[in-house]
Amino acid sequence: MRPMSDMGKRIWVVAVAVLLLAAGLPALGLGLNESKPGIWGTVTDTDGKPLRGIVITLAASTAADDPMRMKTSKKGKFAVPRVEFLKDGYIIGIDSDEYFIRHFRFKVRRANGAIWQDLDSDLYPQNQDKLPILEYRGGNAQIEFVLQKYEDFKAEEARDAARQAAEAAKAAELAKKRERGRMTPLDLAEEALGLGDYATAAKKFELAIEADPDNAELRFRLARTLARGGDTAGALRAANKALAIDPQLAGARLSMARWMDEMGQLGSATGLLEKELELDPGNPDVLSTLVSAYEAAGDKEKADQTLERWVSSAPEDPRALMALAASKVRNNDFDAASELYERVAALDPENAHKMFYNAGVSAVRKQGAITKEDRERAVAAFTKAIEVKPDYAKAHLMLGDALVGLGKLAEAKKHYQKFLELAPDDPQAAKVQAILSAFP
Repeated sequence: MRPMSDMGKRIWVVAVAVLLLAAGLPALGLGLNESKPGIWGTVTDTDGKPLRGIVITLAASTAADDPMRMKTSKKGKFAVPRVEFLKDGYIIGIDSDEYFIRHFRFKVRRANGAIWQDLDSDLYPQNQDKLPILEYRGGNAQIEFVLQKYEDFKAEEARDAARQAAEAAKAAELAKKRERGRMTPLDLAEEALGLGDYATAAKKFELAIEADPDNAELRFRLARTLARGGDTAGALRAANKALAIDPQLAGARLSMARWMDEMGQLGSATGLLEKELELDPGNPDVLSTLVSAYEAAGDKEKADQTLERWVSSAPEDPRALMALAASKVRNNDFDAASELYERVAALDPENAHKMFYNAGVSAVRKQGAITKEDRERAVAAFTKAIEVKPDYAKAHLMLGDALVGLGKLAEAKKHYQKFLELAPDDPQAAKVQAILSAFP
């Protein structure tokens, strides 16, 4: 056996560090980077999108004067780098007729880095005054506000009220039937489903089927109930019986394929999905699942053909474009992949970075061994995510990991360092510092 070169040893050491730390082993003797002093915050909506121009107010908790006011940046950020230490703390909030604070987090450190205050909670329109005092202690304070529009919250309340009313009416109807001794097995199944008792619901569906054995829809409801209760094999048997009665039963074969995927048998579901596609030729869920099934079966040619068909039928579906881009990366056609990434970014510019990030994660967190090609796909996707959103800390971290796997330590180091710069208080920060300590 040939001795390992010095560079090979370094790559091996760093790779082992990445693997061990990713597994959750503690990093000894290493702390988080010191954060910049002052108050630093981010403001997003409930979908995670940064909110620009939101007025942030800050005042001493005991002051009668008007508060300091500032607006969030394009990226939803605000900062007060120089803040006086006040024993009684500060009142921080927003000034908006359109939004209220739906969720907040305060994380305050003393000057020595020790955590002094760490609060994380939801709020509602009626209790905005419950936002706690910010106990700034001369070190660093990280503020996260998630805002929601008052009108959206009212719409949510209306939908919840309508749903609860419908559930109450259904429960009342069942109660009357129970009182009169008229509860049918189907009624009992519905009642059990509402309680999340899938085993009882399945038994009641079976009784209902005894009274109506040729009801394909009823048999398929039994199949779905068995699947929700964890009996995937039973669900497949029940679905097959439903299809024997009604071969045209919409969605049954797609559900079966998904259950087979849970059992690690997606490659055996191609026949089911091909038949489902005959019944519903343009269904993007069927096409996307069939692509995955062909890939699991090792039929690359059919996977590519189906992928092209999916993109042709849904040329503006980001999922289809991302899947095709991943295929191009696998085939080393990086120019074509780059063009597809650009199309995705143009279709949904605010969320493109998340789609690229998810594509990268999918490449390196699949079942089975991770190949060089998987890591190259991940590098391409994470790199694109960072191009769209340069301060995307998680993408820098994952890109660093993927580059280590390819032996590109110098590039990986830059992205690990960028991650620490962007997210010094992230739970992964200490682990990343430990990885960097193993670098040459």
